[in-house]
Formats: sequence, structure tokens, C-alpha cells
Amino acid sequence: MNFTNIEFWQSLLLIGLPFVIVRFCIRKLNYWPKQGDALGLLMLSLYLFWLMSRVSFSIFMVELVINFAALQAIQKCSSWGKYIFAGLAIALNLSVLGYFKYSSFIFGVKTNNQVIPPGISFYIFQLIGLIVDSFRGHISERIQAINYANFVSFFPQIVAGPIERWSFLSPQLQLYQLSFKNLELGIRWIVLGLFVKLVIAENLATYTRFSVANTGNAWEVWLWASLFGLQLYFDFAGYSFIALGLAKSLGINLTVNFLAPYTATDIQDFWRRWNVSLMEWFRDYIYFPLGGSRVPWTAFNILIVFIISGIWHGAGWNFVLWGLYHGIILNAQRYLAPKLKMSKNFGWLLTVISVMFGWIFFAESNLMRLKAEVLAIFNPVAYGFDQKR
Repeated sequence: MNFTNIEFWQSLLLIGLPFVIVRFCIRKLNYWPKQGDALGLLMLSLYLFWLMSRVSFSIFMVELVINFAALQAIQKCSSWGKYIFAGLAIALNLSVLGYFKYSSFIFGVKTNNQVIPPGISFYIFQLIGLIVDSFRGHISERIQAINYANFVSFFPQIVAGPIERWSFLSPQLQLYQLSFKNLELGIRWIVLGLFVKLVIAENLATYTRFSVANTGNAWEVWLWASLFGLQLYFDFAGYSFIALGLAKSLGINLTVNFLAPYTATDIQDFWRRWNVSLMEWFRDYIYFPLGGSRVPWTAFNILIVFIISGIWHGAGWNFVLWGLYHGIILNAQRYLAPKLKMSKNFGWLLTVISVMFGWIFFAESNLMRLKAEVLAIFNPVAYGFDQKR
């Protein structure tokens, strides 16, 4: 479901406009069914997902059905039954994610013909969150099939997030409104997102599409890492803005995933602003269950969360190192910041430098080149202006 592909918008109009027209005419005659809007939204979401990839759609539908059965069982069973069904559902979801995204990394076997289903990391995490919330008793009402299916398959956010909670998104989906006011507001976000993605991110990508030409030149490594950090931000932010606009066109508010993260004055603040819904998910479903900051091994909990975060972003040792790196500097800030007094300006500069350095791990999958780039950063000789290519 590529928002920058003209085929997506053609398909959206092809099925969306007839639905709006039929809905308007029938409602005037007072024949519109109670669940008509919910069914229409569900059919639109599933149709767009089916057009994107038949195989991915099939995998998604299996996930949709099995998790709904597990949710029904969890809401009906006693305490032991809840543990069993919740555990089985979570294990199944993680197994599916592990097979499609990490099997080649775990077993060291290249599977060139295996394609990672679009959005699988996002909708599986959203399903796991729903399973856990239901198990904890945070969802009081009986989960209905149509509402559940809309919550999981909502087309603006199924492929690239944000990862939403049932209590926040489901009530909105049941009361969404088609109006010119909502459409006008949504279009503003969509235009902004398309500009950020196509004009800024795509132009930056022309400079970051290939690895650093000269790994022995520290200036070139820093420049490439900084451009990559900007390109990654504008790419993801642009996609998120389009998702927000599509949702707002229906009168639905999604979580804003980026809160100006490059203005953060420390690394903890950066992670409160970058990919907000994902970091909240890690906090609530991994960090807190491990004990959070209430236990003596808080530093270990932080490392675990960020190593998992790195692996979630991609299957490769560079992503493990990226997560480990951020876990280490977060722990360093946690224990050193109270002892150090620094201005906000200096804190901002230190944060930006730390984040940009970290993007080297994120971007470079070739470990030999990664090693050379990191060594260049810490080699005073590599900062000379006469470095040969």
C-alpha cells in the first residue's frame, strides 16, 4: 500500500467514490443499515490490501481469523484459560513474524524468493497489544467481529503504523464521519506528507542510496550519516503525515508518530519523539513487564528493549548493534546526566551527534565497511582534508 504510487490513489477513488455516493443516496431514504459504515470501511481496507499483494493479504486474513478466535476465548475463559490462549496467540504471532522477517538471519540461509509481507511488523505488534490488553482486562466490552477487523486492517496505518491501541482507535472507527470539513483537513496533511516524502526524502535518497565512497575519510562518513538521518526521518515522517491525512479525512485521529525528534535536548527525549507509538508499545509490553525502573537491573531492561527495537527494524547484525548502541547511551545518560550540568544547547548538539553517529550502524549492513566507517570516526588522521579515495 504505497501512498506515493498513483495506483493506490486510483484504487482508492475507484472504490471510495461509489461507496460515498451510494451511502449518501440510501441514507436519504433512511435505508442505510446500522453497520453500513463499518462494513464499507472494512471492505475498502481489505480491497486495498488485496490489491497490494495477494500473498500478503492471505497471510493477513489467517492472522485476522486466528487472533479473533483467541480474543473470544480469552474474554470467555477462566484465569488459566486466558493464560493458555494468550500465550498461544502471542507465540503464533511471533512465530509468523520470525519466519517471514528473520528466518534467513537466524539460520544464516539466504531466501531470495521469500518476500517480507508489507506491514507485518506493525499489524502483528498491534495484534499482540490487543491480546495483552484483553488478557489484562483493559477491554471491558465484548469485541465484535466487524469492529475488530476494522481496528486491525484500517488502511491508512496498516503498512507503516502508527501502532494503535484498542481503547484509542476502535471508538473512532465506529463513529467515523464523511464530511467536506474532514476531507479538507485531511488533504492538507496528505499534501504535506507527499511533499516531505517525494520532494525532500527522495532527493536526499539520491545521495544516500549507496554506501560511503571513501570509508577512510571521517568527514565523508559524517556527511553521509547526517544525510541518511535526514532522509530516513523525512521518508518515515512523510508516510506518517499521509496516513494521518487519510484518517483525518474520515474524522479519525491517529497518533502523531514524530514530534520534532531532532530538536530533542537529550537521547531520552529523542526517543520520546521518534516513532512515538512504537516506543510506547515497547514501554508498556516489554519494559514495564520486565520491571521498568523499579528494579535494580533497570540498565539491563533498557538494553533488552533497545536490542529488540533494533531487531524489529531489520534482520541483521547492524540492527542489533544499533539497538545496543542506543541502549548503552541511554544508560550512560541515566547515570551520568544527574552528575553533569550542561546547557540545553549543548545537550541538543550532543544528542544530534550521537543520533547521527548511530545511523551508521542502522544503514550499513556490510560489517567490514561498518567497522571501517566507525574506526574512521575515531581516527584523528581520518579528519585530514587530503584523504585519498
